[in-house]
Amino acid sequence: MLTIVRYDGFRIVLQTALVCASLYVLFAPQTKPFRLLGIYHHELSHAGVSLLTGGGVLAVNVALQEEGGSFQSAADSGLIVGLAGYLGSMVVGCLWLVGSTRRATGAVAALLTLFASGGSFFLPVDHGAAACAALMVALSVAVLLAGWLWSALGALLLRTVGTFLCLHVAFDFLADAQTRGSDIDQFAVALGVPSMACAILYFGALLALAAAATVRSVRGDLRPGPFLFPSLSSWFDNCRTKKDYGYGNNPAPMAPRWWSYLLSDGYRFPSLRCAWANSPPRCGRSAPPFAVLRHWCWGLSFRTSPVSVLTYRSAAARLGTPYAALRLF
Repeated sequence: MLTIVRYDGFRIVLQTALVCASLYVLFAPQTKPFRLLGIYHHELSHAGVSLLTGGGVLAVNVALQEEGGSFQSAADSGLIVGLAGYLGSMVVGCLWLVGSTRRATGAVAALLTLFASGGSFFLPVDHGAAACAALMVALSVAVLLAGWLWSALGALLLRTVGTFLCLHVAFDFLADAQTRGSDIDQFAVALGVPSMACAILYFGALLALAAAATVRSVRGDLRPGPFLFPSLSSWFDNCRTKKDYGYGNNPAPMAPRWWSYLLSDGYRFPSLRCAWANSPPRCGRSAPPFAVLRHWCWGLSFRTSPVSVLTYRSAAARLGTPYAALRLF
């Protein structure tokens, strides 16, 4: 059976832009909190695998100023525990990246929040690790809130954070692979193989995992989900339209022609059965408050120049938008 996989051109361009932007600001002072998150995920992965293999955890430390971390186990750390750091942090980054296009986007953020907060509540951590856990919880709440208001914005935050974390893991591994006594060096000594060969194989596995998550995230047949709270995002994403842009009656918010879809006729809320720009008498009931705010935002964004105002009014006239609604702004 032949399966045709469609890739979204807009997502490919967006992902390429995010990779370039992340490489540019990877070591900037403004992105230090996200680098600390990567370090925290690294040490927490060591601790989690140590607990799963029957070992105890004495301390999980994150140095905020030096941007470093350490993990202390009650027993001798095995090979699996030593390799879990980079692999676990890469898995977390891939979850953020893939979660931007799955219907379980809110669940991904919630699980990562539990993963981060659980490490602070049930493991002996220092102030640096606790601060990273609090930052992780705040970031996940921001993603959930953004996805509740507009799922495309939440998906963009997930994609941005996931891209940055994956790149940080790759560069952090390259920096530590040349350090004597690092995780990969200890693994190579235990196996009796050259450290460079072991580093190349492990780095290839990390790149393969990141590449698989990236390819999955640019699939055209995947779209963000309701982010656990479908009350507002369902108005925007689960809408009906008379036009079909290749995604059925429910186009993805990150679709290439998404902006055309937003201005298309019949942008309707299934629960209210009314167009987003129509007046309440035509709808039969009052429009949602956020729809009014959305209408104002679009009016302000299109009022940047006289040409844009004419473009917006002509498009609205063709789509049957009442002129009284345009006079609101």
